[in-house]
Amino acid sequence: MSGVRAAPPLRVRVGGETVDGRDTTAVEAAIGRANAAVRIEGLADELNPSLVDPARALALIAALPDPAAAALGEVSLYLNAPNVPVRPCSPTTPASFAKLEGIEIAEVQGDTALVRVLMQPDCELAKRQAAAAKAAIAAIGADVARLEAVRQASAASDVLHELSAARRRRFAIAGAWYENAAAASLCAPGEAEAAAELAAAQKARGEFAVPTGSLP
Repeated sequence: MSGVRAAPPLRVRVGGETVDGRDTTAVEAAIGRANAAVRIEGLADELNPSLVDPARALALIAALPDPAAAALGEVSLYLNAPNVPVRPCSPTTPASFAKLEGIEIAEVQGDTALVRVLMQPDCELAKRQAAAAKAAIAAIGADVARLEAVRQASAASDVLHELSAARRRRFAIAGAWYENAAAASLCAPGEAEAAAELAAAQKARGEFAVPTGSLP
């Protein structure tokens, strides 16, 4: 009889679907379905904070200490939660989760747990990705301004649709910028430049907010 103890059961939720977190195939399939619903046309996945990266998600699950999984009990670990850095735009890599310290349950909604992942971000990656998102915000801002000017001259439905799509892309990019600016600020406590970058990203995320409709 083997002395190896089985890992405790783990349920994970992505989008609106809950699956067995120990079933890699089921987790990957659920992530694929959830991502298909929130992928934004014309926007690179690396700038869309609504997506979940399968490689990061599986690395988190594999690194999760048994006591943390057991503490969840019957509630599901929500992979889309803001403080779970498993997005394509997150300042982490799959290798980062080797330094995972654990998770902290912040809130339970029904049978779903919103958690904070306790680990250090990849500081250099956070700075690079924040800079890339900031540049993308400037670029799409010019596009939104152009479309708003066109709208003044024409209320055609195609113009309104294009403007709405551009604003949605801009809001998504602002979310990616904020996540990485927050991580970069955490890596450089007290640094004025990092604090200013975070404040600018937070301001953009608030100013460019758009309704999310019925997305998960």
